[in-house]
Amino acid sequence: VADLMDGVEFKVFAGPAQDPQGRVAVLRVPGGSQLTRKQIDDYTAFVGRYGARGLAYIKVNDTTAGREGLQSPITKFLPDAALSGIVERTQAANGDLLFFGADKAETVNAALGALRDRVAADLGLRREGWAPLWVEDWPMFEYDADEKRWVALHHPFTAPVDGDGLPTRVASTFGGAAFDPSVGTLMTTDRPLDVAVRGSGWIAVQDASGEPAYTRNGELQIDALGQLVTSRGELVLGDGGPIAIPPHENVTIADDGTVSVIPQGQGGAVQATVARIRVDNIQPQAMRRGDDGLFRPGEDAAVEPAAGAALSVGTLESSNVNLAQSLVEMIALSRQFELQVKAIRSADENAQAAAAVMRING
Repeated sequence: VADLMDGVEFKVFAGPAQDPQGRVAVLRVPGGSQLTRKQIDDYTAFVGRYGARGLAYIKVNDTTAGREGLQSPITKFLPDAALSGIVERTQAANGDLLFFGADKAETVNAALGALRDRVAADLGLRREGWAPLWVEDWPMFEYDADEKRWVALHHPFTAPVDGDGLPTRVASTFGGAAFDPSVGTLMTTDRPLDVAVRGSGWIAVQDASGEPAYTRNGELQIDALGQLVTSRGELVLGDGGPIAIPPHENVTIADDGTVSVIPQGQGGAVQATVARIRVDNIQPQAMRRGDDGLFRPGEDAAVEPAAGAALSVGTLESSNVNLAQSLVEMIALSRQFELQVKAIRSADENAQAAAAVMRING
């Protein structure tokens, strides 16, 4: 629906619509209006794992009532022509829910594709039966602008095959629950929503299943629905649950995690406290890393709310990877591998020579 969003004032949709590499797409969920806000928040966190920065939605209550028949925080930003075009193009019916993806095409494809499968499983929308599909011109490669080269996509010929033991194909990965707990260096960004966690603190977020988890990723932002999220889209938790930011002229975070705003239209005369970011002190050795990249404490872990200045505002913690050391280790492993290959080749040559001698003697 990028053509419908090209001229709207809502930059969340207009930006990707005007970007040659962008995409604006809609996923219609039949009967999806029954979903609660909690369930929608869970799906928002879920698509964040695929790079989506938010998940806008429209509940279709009455298709004959025009704008008044649609329920969503974003309808006020869209003109009547765009709304009617969306309803017509998606063939939406009363009781349906429309999820929107707006970003780079690869991000939208990955996020809405995964969301489609997740929602279909949750709502029982999958239909049983044999439905053969033949894909023509399956994309094999895509251009990586950062690397300035073509790279292979994860198509059927490069997909990992998991079985007993480790995965067996190139491009598959294996990761354990262990991690390097050393702290990275702090980088000054001067962004008011960037925070670095001090000491053994962890920022509480909501995972894809709606359960609390932890991260030290302090690159925070406000998504299209006004929710405070990490750069990966996880909802940031406060003392009362996910933090929602009301319309504002300015937003700040104090070093104790208090989030404050200057309400829209109030100038600088009024400052309101919204919530306090939940930061807990947990020893690193008590944490376990999940497959989603988030951390969770063990059963016997001591979890204590951080007091005082738990955050450093306007800074980010950089990676704790020592590039020089990693490069040296990689070279050493490569040389060790070459020596082992030469040893195996020499053993094979010796075995062939011994077999030849035995044939002559025989």
